Amino acid sequence: NFEEYGEKVGKGQVIGVFIDIGETEVSMTFSKNGDDQGDAYQISRKDVGMDAVFFPHILTRNVKFQANFGVIKERDEEKGTAEMKDMENMKEPIGEGYVKIAKVENKERGTPRIKTREECEMIMMVGLPGSGKSTWVQKHVEENPDKNYHVISTSEMFKKMTVNGEPKKKVYKGKWEQVIQKATRSLQDLIRSASVRRRNVIID
Repeated sequence: NFEEYGEKVGKGQVIGVFIDIGETEVSMTFSKNGDDQGDAYQISRKDVGMDAVFFPHILTRNVKFQANFGVIKERDEEKGTAEMKDMENMKEPIGEGYVKIAKVENKERGTPRIKTREECEMIMMVGLPGSGKSTWVQKHVEENPDKNYHVISTSEMFKKMTVNGEPKKKVYKGKWEQVIQKATRSLQDLIRSASVRRRNVIID
C-alpha cells in the first residue's frame, strides 16, 4: 500500500536519508534540502532482528543522482594512486548524533565482487515455454545463495514494472505487445551490461 509522504521532489534538490537504530525500534527519516520530512518508517527491532545489518540501497527510475556517503576517492593520475577524502555535507543534518555511512564504526562488508572474469558463471536457459525453466532457475538460485546469481529475464522485468504497486499489465491502457517489444530490447541491453561485469548471471 502507498501513502502520501513529504513534499514533492524536483531536479537539483538534495534528499537526506537518516536511520536511527534504537534498542526497540528502527526509524527512517528523509529530508528535502535540509528540511525534516518526518518519520517515513518505524519498525520494531524484533521484526528486523537484533543482529540485522543494514545496507544502503537506492532504487530510481529515469533519474540521475549523486550520492554522498561521507568520503570520496580521488585519483592522482600522475602518481597512479588514489586517496579517500572527506565529502562536505550537501545540507545540514536534521539533528545531532547522525554519522555518515562511510564513517560508521564496525561496518560489515557486503557480498564481495568476483575477483576475475574467469571465475564468473553464466547459465542460459533453453527450452519450450512452460517446460519448467523458470522453476529450475528459482530452485537453483535458492540452493546456491553463495553464488549471488543475477537473473535476467522478461518475467523478472515485468515483476518490477509496477504502477503504484499494481502490475503494469493491470493498469496499462495501450497494446501489451508494444510493452513486450520494449522489454525485449531492454533485456538485450541488460545482457550486454552483464557481459562486461564480474557477476554470476542466469539468462532465463
